[in-house]
Amino acid sequence: MKLSSLLLSVASLTTLAFAIPNPIPGSSNIQLRDPAIAYNAASKKYFVFSTGKGIRTYTATSLTGPWTAVGSVLPNCTVITDIPISGCSLWAPDVRLVNGRYTLYYSVSQLSTQNSAIGVATSPTMEPGSWTDHGAVVRSKKGDSYNAIDGNVVLDNGKLKLGFGSYWGGIFQVDLKAINKTSQSPPGTHLAGGTAAPRRAASPTSPWARPTGSSSSPTATPPSPAYVSPFPPSSPSSPFLFLSSSSLSPLSPVLTYLCLCVSCVLQEKTRVAAGREYKVRVGRAKSSSGPFLDGSGHAITAGTTSGWNILGSHDNVYAPGGQSLFRDPVSRRDVIVYHYVRMDEVGGASYLGINYVDFSSGEPVLVN
Repeated sequence: MKLSSLLLSVASLTTLAFAIPNPIPGSSNIQLRDPAIAYNAASKKYFVFSTGKGIRTYTATSLTGPWTAVGSVLPNCTVITDIPISGCSLWAPDVRLVNGRYTLYYSVSQLSTQNSAIGVATSPTMEPGSWTDHGAVVRSKKGDSYNAIDGNVVLDNGKLKLGFGSYWGGIFQVDLKAINKTSQSPPGTHLAGGTAAPRRAASPTSPWARPTGSSSSPTATPPSPAYVSPFPPSSPSSPFLFLSSSSLSPLSPVLTYLCLCVSCVLQEKTRVAAGREYKVRVGRAKSSSGPFLDGSGHAITAGTTSGWNILGSHDNVYAPGGQSLFRDPVSRRDVIVYHYVRMDEVGGASYLGINYVDFSSGEPVLVN
């Protein structure tokens, strides 16, 4: 059933569960977190990148697979060596074609701290072994009003902008003068989320969507009650900010926190109350720099709302999130990729989900 122009909230999660199509076939065996996707027209291959050692890489000649693990973006790890991480675990990739080169942003973070950085690497093909690491673009440290994780780059009227953030302060956006240089001091413009600290580590992953129009992954990916990195998709006329959030905060029933890299879902032996798990929500604006509003016109920077719900638990899909968006040049359709846990596997692994997104109603709707 098409969601049409309905603006759904947590209260309408039950209705939403019957409306969302299942992930398209072909990826249900791929275990990963925080996927980002792009297409190389020359090699006629799709590439999916995910959180993991050196940023894991998967390829396929079709969105329906079969997907094959082919290595990592940075097999020798990042040149950002002053942040202690375990096993070269790099988070939340975001990939986009910028000036003829595939440009991938990744996060380096010491767990449960603000000792973080967003790095960037480039490649002519996206193939393993072809990436050049350019190091840190944005950093954060203890006491900053933000956390430099979950980067998402967008090209808006010829200008590059980098969105990033987490439950520390929310999601922010800075202008870039080059892929690895900001033109303003962080944190920049506040896009989403509040200022409270969560009870557990979580990382943002929100994407932007500007339906129909971008050649590669339009991304946005988090806020302090609830954020994710920013992803701008190919939307009709207005930019949308896609947020991953889980209502785990005791501060307010509407405050949410992102669980991205170390997913809250994967840490639970028993599940939280229905409706409090990870989900994908959306805010809408007239500009890529906001303000982003929910369906009732309330700013998602106010700390009382995190947009309306477009993808929640349904069928055998539990706690979907960690999403990014992409304009598929083959089907000429907008695509969302995300991770989810199987409903029948409590505390199980997370898997790759892929769906089409339709913006023809003026709002994003998942469709077959």
